[in-house]
Amino acid sequence: MPAARRHESRALLARDADRMSRLVDDLFLLAMLDDPPAAHREPSISSPWSRRPSPPPRYATPDRFITLEPLGRRRRDSRRSA
Repeated sequence: MPAARRHESRALLARDADRMSRLVDDLFLLAMLDDPPAAHREPSISSPWSRRPSPPPRYATPDRFITLEPLGRRRRDSRRSA
């Protein structure tokens, strides 16, 4: 193989190797961006008070009635219709 042809082949190989390296780097970056971020957790100390459940509302206010409904659905208040 002539020297000029060898030089041209090496230049083409170097250029293609550089291009492949950039493509692999870009694919690696895309794979990293596709992963969800890792959760950041820190240890915490909880007191016995925070681990105890709170009493139901009926014990705190026995004369008051509380009704729970799904969000988005409103009950008509009979006191407002006047």
